[in-house]
Amino acid sequence: VSRNIGCSDYRIDLAVEHPNKSGTYIAGIECDGESYSSARTARERDHLRPQILKNMGWNMYRVWSTAWIKNPTDEQDKLLAFINECMKSNPQEMTIAIDETDDVPVETVVEEKHNTTVDNDTTNPYGFDYYVVANWYDATQNYSAGNEQRIADVINYILSVEQPMHMDLLYQRIAGLFDREKATSVVRDNVDYVIKRHMKNAVIIKDNFIFRADMPEIKVRVSEIITEEARKIEHIAIDEIMKAMTTIASYAVGIDQKELKVETARMFGFERMGQKVAKAMDMAIFELIKSGKVKIIDEKVHVMEE
Repeated sequence: VSRNIGCSDYRIDLAVEHPNKSGTYIAGIECDGESYSSARTARERDHLRPQILKNMGWNMYRVWSTAWIKNPTDEQDKLLAFINECMKSNPQEMTIAIDETDDVPVETVVEEKHNTTVDNDTTNPYGFDYYVVANWYDATQNYSAGNEQRIADVINYILSVEQPMHMDLLYQRIAGLFDREKATSVVRDNVDYVIKRHMKNAVIIKDNFIFRADMPEIKVRVSEIITEEARKIEHIAIDEIMKAMTTIASYAVGIDQKELKVETARMFGFERMGQKVAKAMDMAIFELIKSGKVKIIDEKVHVMEE
């Protein structure tokens, strides 16, 4: 085991070397000591750092001092099991990722070695899509078609940009097509009629959120400026929140439920955990556990492989 491997400001606490291959490491171990507490932000400490090291080829393991003191035997067994598993998974590929004699900022190393896979944007370290508002007039419209078909075409276009989408937002986006500034009853009635008559098999409506049937993949969309709320929490589908949570938890190994909820809310633009936001986060966690997509082990959130 080697200590303090890496750049001067970005060292791995303990690096486990392959027993038969000098200079080749099979795992990195991080502790909640000096390097942990000196991180500038929780996001840098728990999310960015593991993400960067993972993309650089490191198998990383986090040791929590409180858990180690409370139950050292179990914690030792877990760590040894992790190291043994790393030994089985192509250890010859786990060469040292950071030259400890090369005092270069980690951002430079990542950019040079993994510029196609690592997102260095510290406001969006998980690579989520940025939220884009659809304009109804940008839709390619077939003016020779009937008025109802034109409405259907515009709905399809808006959904292609913003789905999964709350019905209230759809009404708002398309109001201009009816020369309205707001989603009046005329707008709502016409949209509902067109969906029922012309788009019954083309869209899916679930819990007042509408999806295109030919675009089943859920994408997480976040504000480009994190402090700006692009959508009300009521306008964000539970499926989208759940996917955001599993992505964040995959990056942030050892994150607990409270931290996960706070970080997910922050990514959607909510700096404060109000009652409505907290309820939505609680519901998403509940559904993830209920569906078996995540498990809570030692108070930490673990994403289950599909």
